Amino acid sequence: MSCCIRVPALRLEQICADHLGLRDIRGLSKLSPLDLGKLRLFLKGLKVVVALPGHNKRHKTIKDVIRNVGSYTFDKGGERITVAVSALLFCDSMRH
Repeated sequence: MSCCIRVPALRLEQICADHLGLRDIRGLSKLSPLDLGKLRLFLKGLKVVVALPGHNKRHKTIKDVIRNVGSYTFDKGGERITVAVSALLFCDSMRH
């Protein structure tokens, strides 16, 4: 037997803030370890639609919630790159 919940079609930041009972999304930047754990349990496995201007919508599954994800590194084309740098490069390429 499988089960699913449907969350409202809002920005993910707002859904997270609502789930934790925060007044606004700025509170997400300073979560306690307990709240981060609650958020991880809530989001892990959640299927989301990623909609970026100029691109087709893509369905993705949230695998984990990581504190300070901007410092997370991965290999891209044989070079180590951070998530933050990758996002900046992606946004810059969309402007041209």
